[in-house]
Amino acid sequence: MTSRLEPKLANFHFARMSGDISLNLEDDVLNIIHWLAPEKMYEYMSLNAKERPYTQKCEIFSFGMMLWELCFEKVPYKCKDMVYITNHVTRGGRERIPIYSGSKEGKEIYLEFIKIIKTAWAHIPDERISISKLYIMLSNMQKKYVPTGYTPDILRISGLSDEEDLYMSEDEDIKEANEIEEILEKCFVANAAKGHSKAIFWQGYYLWKGHYTNIKRTPKQTMEDQNKALHLFKTAADDGITEAQLRYSFALKELNDLKANDVYEEFMHYLKLAAENGNPIAMFNLSDIYLNGKFKEKQDEVTGIRYLKLAALNKNEKAITLANQKGLNIYDFTEF
Repeated sequence: MTSRLEPKLANFHFARMSGDISLNLEDDVLNIIHWLAPEKMYEYMSLNAKERPYTQKCEIFSFGMMLWELCFEKVPYKCKDMVYITNHVTRGGRERIPIYSGSKEGKEIYLEFIKIIKTAWAHIPDERISISKLYIMLSNMQKKYVPTGYTPDILRISGLSDEEDLYMSEDEDIKEANEIEEILEKCFVANAAKGHSKAIFWQGYYLWKGHYTNIKRTPKQTMEDQNKALHLFKTAADDGITEAQLRYSFALKELNDLKANDVYEEFMHYLKLAAENGNPIAMFNLSDIYLNGKFKEKQDEVTGIRYLKLAALNKNEKAITLANQKGLNIYDFTEF
């Protein structure tokens, strides 16, 4: 941390390219165990443990632990040994979240940070926050709470009580959702009937596109199918399926004129939700809406450029082309 409180990345001893083989950290595990993701801890708990790849989701977990450390100014699980930490974390336990009893604005900021921390250290890797959504949440907090040009002094968090600390643990009843591996209509229907969210989405997609039949549909049948698909898209979208959030938003636009405020608000809500969950198509469409002041949105170049850069970083070809045309450095977010 510099004298101006600017965090700088350092110590790349364990760094590697994303496509390279994971490093063996056995000799250094004691130095990193406090921040290590539970799926990697299993490797050090048993000689016969299955080796698990180190992914970006592991990084997200470690970021959540680091954010906790920055908020409360202490090392996670300080004074606890490796056996305690690994047993605690792999069973779903997490560090304590103190009760906050300070100012109203301070509590708002505190709760937003805690929300990020909790979504970062989710036990199941796929349930952890995406890097795109993480950036958007932190960026929104900066715009909301940090005045332009403000250089902060060290902030001591007051109003925290250790007396009511509780360990956070995952609900033991939570189970990983079954992946739908065969893209066949009968599988979608069968699994959708059992409540599988991805199957519900794909069943809606098949209905929307008319893939279930080789016979050309009548306009009436097409409308009936698409209205059924709209309902299925929303069901899957509300279950957290990102593709469904995007499709539901697009379907609302196609089936409605967006003049009604409630329909328009729903359209924008699910489009933003898809973007927050890492969908580059949603990011690019939001950039187009804000840059050009489309629909009911006022022109907002700052928000539009932010979404454009995120879309480009997520390899959306249209976003990359437009960013190049505008001469943007897609890695530079300092102006936001």
